[in-house]
Amino acid sequence: MAVAACLALSMSTACQTGPSVTAGRQYTCCQGHDPEVPYRSGDTVTLRWTVRTFGTPSGPPETELTARLTGPYQDTAALKATADARTITGDVTVTAEPVRPTGAPGEEPTSVLRIGTDVPAGHYNLVWSARDSRGGLSGASVVEVVAAP
Repeated sequence: MAVAACLALSMSTACQTGPSVTAGRQYTCCQGHDPEVPYRSGDTVTLRWTVRTFGTPSGPPETELTARLTGPYQDTAALKATADARTITGDVTVTAEPVRPTGAPGEEPTSVLRIGTDVPAGHYNLVWSARDSRGGLSGASVVEVVAAP
């Protein structure tokens, strides 16, 4: 099943949005999410990045957009405890191919996470980032994955 909304997040933590540090452009992730919709093993999660151009960009962006899910955790509290300790680890990591925007007018970058059919149910840490040579910005959320019927 293809999930085409900008990341539907489940549980209590909302996806954080904010600008990257790329001069002339900013990239934000995960707008329009639905915090009540869990994903199923076998789903494809499509994260839609929003591009805002300001001023006159000086050439193509040098930004890399990334996303990954790590888990499973028994519950949100267990995931947040590891996040607070900065030791996010899990048995499973689902990684989207890095996206390198071209800067073309109307471009709509997307990151695609393919949750395997063998991915166990549980709570997963979603981390996304927009980085360039000068630094970057990242955010994290809790995503619930349930077993496929």
